[in-house]
Amino acid sequence: MNLFQAAVLGVVQGFSEFLPISSSGHLVLFQAYFGINEGAVVFDVFLHFATLLAVLIYFRKDILLITKKEILAIIVASIPAGIVGLFFESSVEKAFSSLFIVGVFLMISGILNFITEYKLKNQKVVKNEVGLKEALLFGLFQAIAVLPGISRSGSTVSIGSMQNIDRKKTFRFSFLMVIPVIFGANLVHLFRVINGDALSIDPALLLVGGVLAFISGILSLKIFEYVISKAKMNYFGIYCFIVGAFVIFSNLS
Repeated sequence: MNLFQAAVLGVVQGFSEFLPISSSGHLVLFQAYFGINEGAVVFDVFLHFATLLAVLIYFRKDILLITKKEILAIIVASIPAGIVGLFFESSVEKAFSSLFIVGVFLMISGILNFITEYKLKNQKVVKNEVGLKEALLFGLFQAIAVLPGISRSGSTVSIGSMQNIDRKKTFRFSFLMVIPVIFGANLVHLFRVINGDALSIDPALLLVGGVLAFISGILSLKIFEYVISKAKMNYFGIYCFIVGAFVIFSNLS
């Protein structure tokens, strides 16, 4: 990996982590294109910590004002992803080795974006809070999004719209609930690879990728908040369909 590749992957991670287009899917595609294997896991972990910092900064006021009820809802929402990580990690990792599967999942993300736009534009009764039942459904959709190509933000916003939860509440909860998941998952991965993989990557690559992931993460959060407020999810749906179809047809042989 060189500095240019690290910069590209940092920007890709920052924008795709929070926009409904799947960061894991895009990182798999770009790493395959660049032919990156050595040091990739540690680099991915570092980029995820950078985008976690972006969430903490962007939602700092919401975090300071969070209630006990919301904390409980976030804990409930984190359980499904934790279960998937503990018991199905090897199965999920196999999906990362197939670009064809990534393409299929990207098209599924596209469908979810179209559904979300329809629901947001046709909401009649709007709920103003996320209860434990709603939180569990958020968590189930977040767990499904561990698959490369399935967008976490797109999935959780989709289930929020299906439950007729206020779009601002959906946006806020969707990203507050990811904080413990990203932190926990990346700590586990970091501890597993720190002895060997960490030594094979230049700190400069981590710095460049991390800084760009943080900056682009902040920008993508602003963009996505605006998109949800205007219910303009179809653009991301079209994008996911185009990229997904290209990946599928490129990997048929």
